Amino acid sequence: IRNSRQRGVVLHATNNVLVESNVAFNVTGHTFALESGGETGNVFDGNLGVYTRKAQTLMPQMGVSGKETDDSPATFWITNPMNSFHNNAATGSEGHGFWWQLRESPRGPHSQE
Repeated sequence: IRNSRQRGVVLHATNNVLVESNVAFNVTGHTFALESGGETGNVFDGNLGVYTRKAQTLMPQMGVSGKETDDSPATFWITNPMNSFHNNAATGSEGHGFWWQLRESPRGPHSQE
């Protein structure tokens, strides 16, 4: 994945997926992301994120304080600890390498599932 203007790999309301051996370079917004906070059983293994950039424009639909968080991006944005992360690396992020932003409950249209 390279030169993405809107995130890299995003799992939203998705469970038991293997995300393995990917390289992402020059991604705007979160690069490898669990979005709603309800995702479980996913495995991120052997992924590399290089140069995660801040978004200049945010989508207002969801997120903390009514906005997305891509202006403080994470190469690995983790919203639920019921997933596994092994052998991953993050370098050169304008925000965070690994950001554990844990939620009390899932957000978005799948939050009631």
